Formats: sequence, structure tokens, C-alpha cells
Amino acid sequence: MSVEMIMVGVAAIALMLALVSVLLWRRARVLRRERDALMVLRAHARDGAEAHTVREGMIRSLKFVAKATGSARAELVFFQPPNKMIHGASLRGTTVDLPTERMPETIRSLVQEWIRSDPVARALGAGDAHPLRAWLRENGIEEALVLPLMWPEPHGVLVVGGPFRKSPDLELANDLAKQVLETLLRTRREELLAPVRAGGAADTPGQIDPETGLPGEGALHRFMSGNEVAGGGSTAICSIRLAAGPEVAREVGHRLLTAVRGTDLVAKVDEDRFVVVMTKLSEPAVALRTAERLVSQIRRPVVGEGEILRPDCSAGVALWTPSMGVREVLELARAAEEEAQGDPLHAVRLHVEDPAPVSDRV
Repeated sequence: MSVEMIMVGVAAIALMLALVSVLLWRRARVLRRERDALMVLRAHARDGAEAHTVREGMIRSLKFVAKATGSARAELVFFQPPNKMIHGASLRGTTVDLPTERMPETIRSLVQEWIRSDPVARALGAGDAHPLRAWLRENGIEEALVLPLMWPEPHGVLVVGGPFRKSPDLELANDLAKQVLETLLRTRREELLAPVRAGGAADTPGQIDPETGLPGEGALHRFMSGNEVAGGGSTAICSIRLAAGPEVAREVGHRLLTAVRGTDLVAKVDEDRFVVVMTKLSEPAVALRTAERLVSQIRRPVVGEGEILRPDCSAGVALWTPSMGVREVLELARAAEEEAQGDPLHAVRLHVEDPAPVSDRV
């Protein structure tokens, strides 16, 4: 074998070793990034778990964003479901400001339009065009990470201001935005459940459903007994039967809870049945529209372990009049729900007292 062939072989081996070294270095960098991302998300989950109101959740989330990214400027806008009340928070240095005044209508419209049309995560350099650029400039932000809060529809936006020490990792930033939204939705649920748990009977059987964490049948009756005077047409009861396995009940309960107002109550009363008490209705038609919206929320696909589940349900609505007791109105709502279950063309049925017509279909 000639010296030239030996040198060629040695060079080939050296090249292969160099390629392997590069691949191993890149793999190690990916693993470090994944490890760092996991540590960041776990740390935020622990910190966010200590928040019990939306305001606390926003403060803790922005402070953690500052710690995780090194940024001294950030803006957070949260459209609280279902009535889309807007919460805003600003990070300046180490201080989080929660404005008490209403967001200016021009900025509010700008953010809402972006959420409806183009809610995509982007890393912006100074001067890069973006639908939210006017809002960013007003807050003194040029370089920024613009991150939509998605579950699965948009619920707001997180803006992290630059400059950044290194090129932003959009995948990690999106994961952080998801954690922020989970904290805000969880604190929103806690605010809704607080009045029920404040009764001091959370440990009493039937007060809290162990599977979903929602009020149980006992809490439902206690809540309705305390609000019985709120009848007279301004309150309605919606009984919903879930046609899906128990593995999706927790997700459905979460969807219902984030789809009602602070004055309403969501309870789980049977293995496959939920009851929603809708209070302070402006007119009876609102009850029917609300029930339709709840059914639409439930029917969205649920991503399980390696499969996509498509829950189905039927719903019955009964208006609570002064002549009805708690058990009577619950039975009427359940009867309307059973009628809807037998009619595949109409998922929601409204009970009315006038026997002609017996029901109004949707």
C-alpha cells in the first residue's frame, strides 16, 4: 500500500471523526436546550401554582418571564373567557404594573384584530413590520417576541421586549406562553370556584366532585337554595349529558368552567352529567344561546393518549320561575335534556311552561 493511499485513508477517518464530533455537539446542544426548557417550565409551573387570582397569576407570570428571558420589558394581555373581559399587565424592570384604567380603544381593537386574523409567534427586530407595531412603539419596545396565548383559540398575547443576549428560541418561547395561559386559566377557575369552597363544606361528601374538582350535587343544591329568590325568569338551569368516556370528563369540566360567567355555577352531578346554573339573564333567549355555546365547546376534539376523541352531548334548559322549587326545575331541565338526547337533529332543548308548544328546538 502506497504512502498516498495511507494518507487518503487517514484523512477520510479524520473527516468522519470531525463529522461525528459536530453531530454529537449539535445533539448535546439540543439536549441542553430541552433540559433548560423543561427546567424553565417546571419552575414556572411551581411558581404559578401559588397564584389564586387572575391578578396574582399575571404578576407571577411576568416576573417569571423576566427571570427566564433576562428581559426588563414585557406586556401581557389576557381576554378572560367567556365575556372577554380584558386584563392587562406591564413589566418594567422588576416591577409589574396592573393598570386600573380601561385599555385605550385603539389599542384594544388593534390587539383583537391581530388575534382574529394572524395570531402567530414572531421574533421582531427593530423596525420589522407587524400589526401590533404601533402598540409596541407606544410602550417603547422595538425588538420583541410576540407570542399568542392559545387554548386552542387565542386568549391574548404575551410580548417580551429585547434586546436579547442570543437569538430567541421560538419553540421554548411558545412553551412558556402556554404555561402563562395555563396559569391564567387555572386562576380564573379558582376565582369561579371560590364562592362554593368558601362555604366551608368542601370536605363534605357531594360538595366537590373528585374527578373534575368541580362542585358536586351537594354544592349545587346549596348554591341553588341560596339563590332561589333569583328566579323570576332571570335564572335558567342547563342539564348536559356527556356521551363520552370518563377520560374526557375533566377536560369537559374545564371547558365549561372557562365558558361561564363569574355569577354562574358549573357542577358535576352524575358520572356523565353536568349542570350549569345561569343567573342574571337579561332575557330567556340568552339561556338558549348560552347552552348552544356550551355544547359547541364540549364538542371540540379532545387529544388523548395517541388518539383524538370527539365528545358528544345533549342539553336541556329550563327557566326558573318563582313557582318552582330547586328539585322541580332540575327535573325539568333533565327531562328537556333527555328529549334532546332522543332527537339527533337538535342537541339543545328548551322547556317552556306553556304546553303549546311543548318545547322550542335549536
